[in-house]
Amino acid sequence: MQTFNDVVKMNEKEAYALSDSPHAEEAKTRVSISDTDTAENEFSELLKLIPDADLRERLDQAVGRISYAYEKLGFVEGYIAERALACII
Repeated sequence: MQTFNDVVKMNEKEAYALSDSPHAEEAKTRVSISDTDTAENEFSELLKLIPDADLRERLDQAVGRISYAYEKLGFVEGYIAERALACII
């Protein structure tokens, strides 16, 4: 019987590769989480308080990269969790 750790190790690379795929992009278009919209709106309002346009742009880009990394992490975790469900039931 496979352990949870075995399933994670076995699926991690495939899940990460799929996280940038058209399949993942299509799945993301079908999910809407209001917390995401709220956080984006709050951040947008915060950026408006920064008078330096270059700094605003650099912060926006940095947050975008962080956000995308977490988006990929969520996809990878979901992919692995689905395949590891039998290990925890």
